[in-house]
Amino acid sequence: MQTIKAVGAAIILIASLVGCGGGGGDSSPSSQTSAEGFWEGTTANSTITGVVLDDGTYYVIYSPVGSGYIQGSSTSNNGSFTSNNARDFNFRVSRVYSATIDASYTEKQSFAGRISYSAENRPSFSASYNSRYEDAPSLTALAGTFAGSAVSLLGSENIALTITSDGAVSGIGAISRCSATGTVSPHSSGNIYDLSLTSGGAPCPRPGETVTGILYYNSSNKTVIAAAQNSTRTEGFLFAGVKP
Repeated sequence: MQTIKAVGAAIILIASLVGCGGGGGDSSPSSQTSAEGFWEGTTANSTITGVVLDDGTYYVIYSPVGSGYIQGSSTSNNGSFTSNNARDFNFRVSRVYSATIDASYTEKQSFAGRISYSAENRPSFSASYNSRYEDAPSLTALAGTFAGSAVSLLGSENIALTITSDGAVSGIGAISRCSATGTVSPHSSGNIYDLSLTSGGAPCPRPGETVTGILYYNSSNKTVIAAAQNSTRTEGFLFAGVKP
């Protein structure tokens, strides 16, 4: 597989996916009801780009190149954010780690806390809000074929992902010729799409496996990022691509 080159191409795109659009919004204490939104920030050795959805589900993609993402469910209210079921899909070492997250936030402004893997491993993070979350998603604008790279715990590969205006998704690996089909639809809140993908038969390494997650499209530079995992959260999938 084209592991180093393909993963690098995928993650380099991530920095521009949320892209332009700053923070802001009402930061009064009485409005601190949820951590929902796009967030961009850093840890001691990584940059992070993430989203917290209206139902508390979150996805946080981190660098350096080819690293992975953290996913889970959470509770956030009045400036306090907690998650007891985080999964860190670490593509550098092809492993999934369990973790917890405790953080504080100011709605649509700031977000900071710790990701705890163990008593000895509790890296901190801080992030700021990105108002692109408040843009309206559009399947018509999203439709097209995206050339990019996909990475999972099994490795990585360049793929072409096609999305139609009615939300049908199909993709195929450039080398393996493994195919996948699925659907995408606007999430109930925020500039995010819900994604479901099912791999085809042979030569796919995991025939018939379905992953579900999210997709984000930046219409200003025609880039897309998708992150999804299987039902047991033992496998993760990350795709970044661009259309003409």
